[in-house]
Amino acid sequence: MDDLSLEYRIERQRRGTDMLIKAGVIAAALLFVFLAVFMNALFLLPALGCLVAGIIFFPRLDVEYEYLFVAGELSVDCIYSKKSRRNLVNYSLSDVEFLLPENEAGQSGQSGQGKASYRKLDLSSGREEADRYVLACPYMGNMDYALIEPGEKIIKAIYDRYPKLRIRRYAN
Repeated sequence: MDDLSLEYRIERQRRGTDMLIKAGVIAAALLFVFLAVFMNALFLLPALGCLVAGIIFFPRLDVEYEYLFVAGELSVDCIYSKKSRRNLVNYSLSDVEFLLPENEAGQSGQSGQGKASYRKLDLSSGREEADRYVLACPYMGNMDYALIEPGEKIIKAIYDRYPKLRIRRYAN
């Protein structure tokens, strides 16, 4: 069963802050062009800076998450504009404290509260109707509480291989 390999990809829903960032950069560029035309040509430099910032950062706002389940490890990669990929986390499932549906984790008090050093990650599409899970795992000195959306095939494979992940293994 170590040769099991599953992959699932989701696209993150566009957020209001993404649109606000785009509108702000475009408005600033237009303002600097307007000032350059009517006041001083030196205002073209900040306009050019806004253009470069837009070219660099706009593709980073189009995000997909790819979940890979291979040999007892869950890896989450971030894909920007369907071109560049960055590995975000690799969780060894033998170290995972729990993997619960989001509504069960919140009701049972297993949502990451009370930990001295923890970080919350949202690695999901952002849609409320999606089947999201909370995964708690030590990672790089912190306790990660990741909100993930790995798809039913990956969840079934994880629960088949690690059936005790539905309950919390460690006492507080």
